[in-house]
Amino acid sequence: MLLLLAYHANFMCDIHKSRFECPYKIIIFEKKDNDYGLIVHDAVFQV
Repeated sequence: MLLLLAYHANFMCDIHKSRFECPYKIIIFEKKDNDYGLIVHDAVFQV
């Protein structure tokens, strides 16, 4: 379980510049707060 959390928290997308644009980036880690969070993708796609 921890390995899966670490994978998603450290995932770097080669296509999207922002971590919030990538649909595969679901977990973020904020170093300054030492805290994890979930990114909510609302399925609204922009062209």
